[in-house]
Amino acid sequence: MLTSQPQQGISSPAHLPAGSTSAVKWFSQVTVELSYWHGNQRLKNLDQFEWHGDAVMAPALTHAQSKCDFYQIDESSSLELWAFRSQWQVAKVREGADQHWSFADSLDHDVTRVLVSHHPVWSSKHGKMSPPDTWPGFTATFRKIISVDASRSTAELGGLVTAALCVIEQGPEALGLAITDGGIRDLTITRVGANTRSAGCELLMVTGAIAVAMSPYQAEPGFDQLEAAVRSSVGIKLSLVDGVTASGHLDAGQRSTIWVVEGQNTPNNT
Repeated sequence: MLTSQPQQGISSPAHLPAGSTSAVKWFSQVTVELSYWHGNQRLKNLDQFEWHGDAVMAPALTHAQSKCDFYQIDESSSLELWAFRSQWQVAKVREGADQHWSFADSLDHDVTRVLVSHHPVWSSKHGKMSPPDTWPGFTATFRKIISVDASRSTAELGGLVTAALCVIEQGPEALGLAITDGGIRDLTITRVGANTRSAGCELLMVTGAIAVAMSPYQAEPGFDQLEAAVRSSVGIKLSLVDGVTASGHLDAGQRSTIWVVEGQNTPNNT
């Protein structure tokens, strides 16, 4: 699963995770993942390319085209090869006598990779795709429940609850969906009431929003289909930090994430 930047606090702005000290520096990193698809189903992951920036794109797409040439895959083939680009911020620390920057094994909250964006960039059927900031853009708002010890104050919980964006193992919806801004914005924590399934525990509602876009290369969906695409491709992981753990039980409905896609943004901001 790809994990995005945790956002912390009530209505907090996007920021890099705690632990960003002078000993830690965040670097841009781009990955390009290649995979085979047939009938809108992923058959096999091929290769992954990773580098500091978009210099990785050319060798990745050259490799993809060479595979298409070898297997005689073209725009009319039922077998397709797709390329997905993910942009990250990755944490590095100075190590050793030479003080070179090395990937951090762990930081506060164990966050060392921050997802900035994720979207398809090329396919054997469509060739190179237009950038997602030219696609129809939308705001996807989530609602998710967490159960905690009822003794904690609202102000205290605002500094302890975090939300992280996850890209779920991708199905056919991934071919038309772009995450254009992985930073969760407008994170808000609201007390819902007592957890009737667990004495001494209280339910909190966590809400926030991300920016998404729909590919013009796929059939234009209605809002129901768009929400279904977000729901099946994007997940939200809630957690409590600083040694605090969630308490109490949730039923299946409470554990699910509710997504609502709001009106089209024109133009789409990335």
